[in-house]
Amino acid sequence: MFEKLRRLPRAVEAHGVFGLLERAVADEGLPRLRGYLLAQRFDRAGCDLWAYGRLTLRRDRRSSLRCGDHCRIYPEVVLRCEAMDTRAAPATIELGDELQLKDGARLIARSARIIVGKRVAIGAHCDITATLADIVIGDYCRIAGEVYLATGNHRFARADQLIMEQGCSFEPVRIGSDCWFGRRAMVLPGVTIGDGCVVAAGAIVTRDVPPMSVVAGIPARVIKQRQ
Repeated sequence: MFEKLRRLPRAVEAHGVFGLLERAVADEGLPRLRGYLLAQRFDRAGCDLWAYGRLTLRRDRRSSLRCGDHCRIYPEVVLRCEAMDTRAAPATIELGDELQLKDGARLIARSARIIVGKRVAIGAHCDITATLADIVIGDYCRIAGEVYLATGNHRFARADQLIMEQGCSFEPVRIGSDCWFGRRAMVLPGVTIGDGCVVAAGAIVTRDVPPMSVVAGIPARVIKQRQ
């Protein structure tokens, strides 16, 4: 600490006071300012929201968008919260405290809820889409890049009818607390993953996973228990 204090006068002399202020504004001022402006578009935003670049935010009047304290939102994030039509239920996106949404992550709720717990990190280019069924992610989860969570799937049971004419089914997805998802993992509709699970990179989870399990493969299978 004392060494840093001794170096401070030399830094001021080298860069000047205005140079130091300019760096501080570039490093902290702009994300804070963007976060303040972004918070005005939320129904409720906690303190210390930072936004590091441009993002897409769409919300209809009936739907709700909320976030907790100390959230960090990185460039090119997409937040969409809207009802399917005027007769459908409204949508909700609720983000917990100390959330990190990395570059290009997409959270889309259509007449459904996306609820994310506290201290969750959602990696770059993740796609989390809740349509007519909820997605709930517990506290302390770490989700790597390009992970896919969705509640909708095409029906294809009838061979005498085009798949596009058979419609879709919608089931909720629930993720417990303290889970870790590797890159490009996928969780299909109707799946519940227990607390403390690890989902390997590239795994496709098609059925429920008991707590404290490590799953891998296509389709994902339990390969060991963390205990």
